[in-house]
Amino acid sequence: MKIARLLALASVGLFSLSSCAHHTHYEVKDYYIDLDWENTSEPFNILQLSDLHISSLTDNEKEYKFIKETVDQARKKFNNQIDLIVITGDLFTFASKQVARDTFAFFDSLKIPWAPTWGNHDEQNYYSVDWLTGYLNDLNKKRKTDGSSYCVFRDLQDDDMYGNANYVINLERMGSVAAQLFIFDSNRYNYGEYFGYDYIHSDQVDWYERIAMQENISRGYYLPSLAFFHIPFPEFEEAYQFAKKGEQPQDCEFITDASGVVRDKHDSPTSTGDPKLNTHLFNKMRHYNTQGVFVGHNHTSNYCVEISTEADFADSQDADNSIQLCFGYKGTDSVYYDPDMLGGQVISITLEDGDKENLNIDITSILHQFPSKESV
Repeated sequence: MKIARLLALASVGLFSLSSCAHHTHYEVKDYYIDLDWENTSEPFNILQLSDLHISSLTDNEKEYKFIKETVDQARKKFNNQIDLIVITGDLFTFASKQVARDTFAFFDSLKIPWAPTWGNHDEQNYYSVDWLTGYLNDLNKKRKTDGSSYCVFRDLQDDDMYGNANYVINLERMGSVAAQLFIFDSNRYNYGEYFGYDYIHSDQVDWYERIAMQENISRGYYLPSLAFFHIPFPEFEEAYQFAKKGEQPQDCEFITDASGVVRDKHDSPTSTGDPKLNTHLFNKMRHYNTQGVFVGHNHTSNYCVEISTEADFADSQDADNSIQLCFGYKGTDSVYYDPDMLGGQVISITLEDGDKENLNIDITSILHQFPSKESV
């Protein structure tokens, strides 16, 4: 069980309490999952899906059909080469165990490795988070033993770190790690210092730094990486404002992605839904060679900001690497949405021979219309 956390299910008046009896400190390698990337000069293509909100109250066959169309369009666009699906939280809201099993079976039917993390709604369901992560841990074991699942997931349920989905996917070439994908649990709601969305906690930031430093010691450089989680950290809003104003010396620009979509839409009039506490993860990432951060949470934001090393943020005045902060797209029509911003995005990375430290990142929007265009 994880560090004590009070989780409100306000919509149904339920409460769940996760408490801890004993914590184990694990080695860095215990959080690793290896995937092949044999030709680093060829793209490794990651399809990001987000905010599915699969439920016992929704027509899930309709939702699965829409997600499959997103996957099929991505496959067609990339010559059937989608190497990984990452789901950045809010898979479920008010879902039963059977709905969760059906959803995982659906993703396995796509025959593409898929890696989930959790959002603020993923404990508002009719099961415990320990059941959920235990079930996925078992699917990941099946992927490795008999190939009957494609689930890529790890939760060390008795570890000494906050959250229920903190793990690292190592992209390997010839037995050596070429790049890393950090999967964070950005947690649910905060009832301590303030009431609102939770954040990536300091022990998780320390975990990230420990991994980056250890890899640097063994190689002499920081491995290039991407990060995926649900709730954006405060610098997403700061980056948006810098890019919108276009002022120097911020050096933040909205990108136009490979599909020709200008990535500058904000979830107005609301904010990005970022937490009120800053645990300085962005600052660390600008020094430890994380070159892209991909989140969900805001169903009608799609902005992606390219940030140079010269950009001057309140909490990060200097940097060693550039970085992109990007929202993904909502993957279904449940809850609120923009009918012109449904689907997913493909993040294509390459690592050119002779340059071990820098990723080339291309982003492609995969958008299509739901049968009904009306927003809930």
